[in-house]
Amino acid sequence: MKYILLLVLFLNTILYSQNKDLIKEIFYAQSVNNLDKIASENGYKRKEKVFLHVNFKCDSIGKIYDIKVSDESKIFEEEIKFFIKQIPKLNPKEYNRKGNVMKYSLKMGLRTTTKSEYKKIIAKNEKIDINYKWFTIKEYFPLKTIEISEVDESDFSIVEHVPVTENCKNLTDKAEIKQCVSKELKMHVNRKFNTELATNLPYGVHKVIVNFYISKEGEIVNISAEGGTPELIEEGIRAINTFPSFYKGGQINGEFVNVKYSLPIMFSIN
Repeated sequence: MKYILLLVLFLNTILYSQNKDLIKEIFYAQSVNNLDKIASENGYKRKEKVFLHVNFKCDSIGKIYDIKVSDESKIFEEEIKFFIKQIPKLNPKEYNRKGNVMKYSLKMGLRTTTKSEYKKIIAKNEKIDINYKWFTIKEYFPLKTIEISEVDESDFSIVEHVPVTENCKNLTDKAEIKQCVSKELKMHVNRKFNTELATNLPYGVHKVIVNFYISKEGEIVNISAEGGTPELIEEGIRAINTFPSFYKGGQINGEFVNVKYSLPIMFSIN
């Protein structure tokens, strides 16, 4: 099965997350010993795959709370929570521009230890580093909603001066600016969208349209989506919500306005 995300790749917009790096660093620094012991006690064999999935939230001061381990990972719940407790307060400045609560979703895959590693753990209680086969962190930035009146809004396709991103601010031609901003949005979603979701879709073309406003202050607000499966809708909203604030909002006659934008995301699976 092949899947193609039909978005054009042009510019590279990097949104760096120190919080994600810190979380990953803490998890990689842990020992596999207790995980391996739990797996062995629950019938796992040597070098068998283990999957871990946990969600948690972070409040306005960076404190982690509401830890929820998935059903498939329940036997490892206490050990996963122990890992998370090693994480210091996170940096709320990375997300509080949109709200007070950030959600993180961690999915990890690893294997139980080899026979030789297992013997070292049993005989000498030697600490064995975790060797993750894959490790993914998804950030769910708080969704921001504002009231928008008809007189204070315009469509991206017709607004006099479109909102400008940091990477497009030095352009002067209106058509080039519009094209630059559109490409940046597409590129960002193409990088952030979890294409693994496509593997569970039937053959054919699948489409989800993400609608949002770029506020007068340059923030992405009032995000919604239509079409596609609930999973694609959720991921489309999540992906565009990670886009950084614009350098400057859109304008009509010198006045800032809220600009509506629609971004289609299409999957072709064959």
